[in-house]
Order: sequence, then structure tokens, then C-alpha cells
Amino acid sequence: MLITRSVHITHQRITCDNQTVFETSDARIFTEFIKAAYKSLNTTYPKFYKMDTLSKLAFVASEFLLRDKDIAQKYKPESIGLVFQNAASSIDIDKDHQRTIQDRANYFPSPALFVYTLPNIMMGEICIRNKFFGENALFITEKFDPQLLYDYMSVMLAKHKMDVCIAGWANVEEEQYESFLLLIESETMISNSKEFCTFDASNILNLYTK
Repeated sequence: MLITRSVHITHQRITCDNQTVFETSDARIFTEFIKAAYKSLNTTYPKFYKMDTLSKLAFVASEFLLRDKDIAQKYKPESIGLVFQNAASSIDIDKDHQRTIQDRANYFPSPALFVYTLPNIMMGEICIRNKFFGENALFITEKFDPQLLYDYMSVMLAKHKMDVCIAGWANVEEEQYESFLLLIESETMISNSKEFCTFDASNILNLYTK
């Protein structure tokens, strides 16, 4: 397996394979930044505006990751998997939901908020967008753990549960946000395989810390 692309979002900047593809100093808060990043993609997906902050972050990262890759044409939908890590779970939308139910005299729970109170919904949004039907897993960890990612995916790949995977980290807690996603593909499907690095824990860490 090869790492064929990486995307990192943090501090009002998006890099793809360590090259800046979007950056702004005008967006002072996360919601402004991620909206500007989405608009820079020149894509049309109205559901984006209804998503919670975590899903918006993961969605934008995945759009940059998959741009021009056409993996839906190369692989069967059921062989395309997602493996994510996250630290704060869905805390931002959980707080919003809590505010709608804490006052019994002013009780107004919203299904539009409640649907996002599971952190793995961000992967569901990516799968719906791209019509992926493969294995999904989300691990709640204190920080990004390349070894855990590698160990779990190695098992899934050995069992032929997936041939290609979107994997990495997506976390939002108020104004602290970061996403680091990798596209990991079967070497047999890559004609220019020498251009890419091997999928292993050390290479994941090297890409993350660049």
C-alpha cells in the first residue's frame, strides 16, 4: 500500500502534499475559514452549510484529498474505507444540543443538531457525498496516533476489507481545529508507484510533522 496524497488543515492554512493550496488571514474564526476554504473548491454541495463544524472540517479536507483522484472509478465502492481519529468527539455540537434541552421551561431540541452528536457522522457525510460503501472506523484518542492507524489498517487490508482508504485525524473544539488526512491506495493500482511513499507508521508521522 502507498500513501498517494496527504492533506493538512490547521491555522487558517491547507496544504496538500506539503504544498499550500489555500490560506487566508481574513477569516478570524473557524466557521469563516472553513466556509472560505469550501468556496475555494468551486464545488456545489448545499448540504455543506447544514453540517456541524467537525463534519465541515473533515468534508473540506476530503474534498482536497480526493480532488482529481477519481478513486470511485478505479475501485469498487465497497472496497473504499475510512479510518479516522479524533480527540474531542462531537463536543462542539454536543454543547449546542445541550443548550436546547437544559432549560425545561424553554425546551426546544433540534433534530438538525442531534443528528451530529456522534463524531463518526463526519465520515458518513464523506461517504454520502462520494457514494463510498466500505469499512468505517473512528477511534477517540488523546492525540493523533500513527501507529494505531497503521496497526488497524494493516489488519483490515490483510483481511481484504478494503483496497483504498481515507485515513487520518479530524478534530474541532471551539477555535482549535486540525485535520490531517491520507489517501492510501493499493500499489497494484498505481502506475507511477515510485513517486509515493510506503504506507507505514514512520512515513505517516513524517508527513504529519512536516
